[in-house]
Amino acid sequence: MLPLLHETGTPVVLMHMRGEPRTMQRKTRYEDIVAEVGGFLRDCADTAAAAGLPDGKILIDPGIGFGKSAAGNMTLLNELPALAGIGRPIMIGASRKSFIGAVLDLPVEDRLEGSLAIAAFAAAQGAHMVRAHDVRATLRVVRMIDAIRSTQRAG
Repeated sequence: MLPLLHETGTPVVLMHMRGEPRTMQRKTRYEDIVAEVGGFLRDCADTAAAAGLPDGKILIDPGIGFGKSAAGNMTLLNELPALAGIGRPIMIGASRKSFIGAVLDLPVEDRLEGSLAIAAFAAAQGAHMVRAHDVRATLRVVRMIDAIRSTQRAG
């Protein structure tokens, strides 16, 4: 796929996932989740760059909810600045994920506030892109976070 991405100039999101969708939640323990996920993403990004993809076309996604426990997901969110050290834009896709339901004891249809909290936190931690089901509400939250952050810089 890398030659096609290079040829077309299409951006790529490189996501961490342990196993495959039907097995990914069987093994959610990590010695050091940030180091393991970060190392995987760094290796993938380096491979994509070596194939000729420009840096601005390579995004990384720690794979919130893909082979991680609720605690592991929250650790990754807290450590987004460490993942930013990889030097690639970060995308977070946590909208309506099961760990939100586990933490807040909510069914999927009631996870808007949890999803928005994660989007806001991720944006404040430096995520460049947020994948969401509830686009309008998420966009408003992220725009507000961006406005707050730009005011801090202009200070």
